[in-house]
Amino acid sequence: MEDSYVNTLLTIWGISGVIIGAFCAYVAKQKNREAMPWFIGGLFFSIIALIAIAGVPVLENKEFVSSKKLEDKIIASEKTLKSDLRNLK
Repeated sequence: MEDSYVNTLLTIWGISGVIIGAFCAYVAKQKNREAMPWFIGGLFFSIIALIAIAGVPVLENKEFVSSKKLEDKIIASEKTLKSDLRNLK
């Protein structure tokens, strides 16, 4: 009986974590922030992460740059710099 009680609690905790994590990710996306870190925060810290993202201000007048977009910009800048250096020689 004790094992089924623990399994039930873990199942409820896991399902509620996923639901709250998804809601945290949604709110983060609405505030122009990355969703995945907030999903993970909501998964493990539940209501605390939800309160935290609710209190975070909206990023306005700033371009939301994901790590992939930033990496692409860096690579493009490096290519431009290399071609400029070749032209100087």
